[in-house]
Amino acid sequence: MNLIVLSLLWATSAHALQVERERKGPYVVVSAELPHSIEAVNSILREDVKTMKLGQAVRNVTATPLPNGCTQLLVVNEGFAKDLSYIAERCPTENGWHSKMVSSDDFDDHEIIWNTDPLGPHSKVTIQVKVSLKYPVPQFLVQRIVGGALAETLEKIDAVLQAEKQTTRGDENGQE
Repeated sequence: MNLIVLSLLWATSAHALQVERERKGPYVVVSAELPHSIEAVNSILREDVKTMKLGQAVRNVTATPLPNGCTQLLVVNEGFAKDLSYIAERCPTENGWHSKMVSSDDFDDHEIIWNTDPLGPHSKVTIQVKVSLKYPVPQFLVQRIVGGALAETLEKIDAVLQAEKQTTRGDENGQE
């Protein structure tokens, strides 16, 4: 039994995700090559609420399908002194999705662009976020926090997919 636990820990820790962070104008851009197929990654990204809740500061997400194929999202984030919320329209794109704020009492702007591209048997996920608060918070601080949260989101996607692989392998070997 201990051998199984050690092998699972080794398999998980043997893989370290390399996350790249940069700024492109008003956007914080984070990307990583994930050792998972584009289909596996997209299976998570297609789920509006699940994808949004991967963010460390996201407290709640409510999704309402729209007739145009998009989804209206009401997102509540943990803020510095109070929760911050916005309503956005999230629409599928060729390689991911795009979310653009429609209204907010807390944000001047909030936009998210996800792209997933194939890299052989793996995939490259890129997240671009532009955030502007209505409060006097230095933009460099907002960008630093957003960048950290995005990097953590990519790590969570990887961890979820790694766990699914381990579960599938266990099931295939007659283990539970």
